[in-house]
Amino acid sequence: MMMLGGGIIENGCVIGARSLLPPNFRSEPYGIYAGTPAKLIRFRFTEKVREALLNLAWWEMPLTWIRDNNDAFLQDLT
Repeated sequence: MMMLGGGIIENGCVIGARSLLPPNFRSEPYGIYAGTPAKLIRFRFTEKVREALLNLAWWEMPLTWIRDNNDAFLQDLT
């Protein structure tokens, strides 16, 4: 991946190998991007699941919270 500056990669985003991110690139949360220049291929999850993940913001929680709620991370949200 090559990022030409000023871009923002949102939470849960996947960028393909050898992709070129143009200046001021901004991804969508949980999007999959690839190409030269990088383009949105698809989303990793449905809109409902993406919204729930963004509202939860589990990556900002303390490790003890993640450990206590580990079973929730093993559920199929689809």
